[in-house]
Amino acid sequence: MTAFKSAWEFCKANKMFLFALITIHAIYFFCALHFEGICNGDSDEYLLTAENLKYHGEVYNWVWKSKLDPFFYTLRPPLYGVFIFLLKLLWDNDYFVLFVQNLLSIGNWLLLIHLSRLLK
Repeated sequence: MTAFKSAWEFCKANKMFLFALITIHAIYFFCALHFEGICNGDSDEYLLTAENLKYHGEVYNWVWKSKLDPFFYTLRPPLYGVFIFLLKLLWDNDYFVLFVQNLLSIGNWLLLIHLSRLLK
């Protein structure tokens, strides 16, 4: 059985779980829209990485106009900043990035359920 088919079968059998999972993600997404507060902790550094990659071709985690500090080349892993950069090539909007993150989170939950069912 493929992973997609297994996840689909689980969703059909557990509609309430899927409904709750999507509802919780939607509530937090709409709270972020309403309160305009999607950045926390290290979010700015990843957004700056994407911006610096776009305008300067560098994976640098801080404001480009400030004095360049080698520390900010290694502060955050570059792959997530590159991921944000690629998403922003499609649509330069932080809420689009948040929406895709929510879709990935839902997919991760379904993958986790699928893997846990395989390991029974």
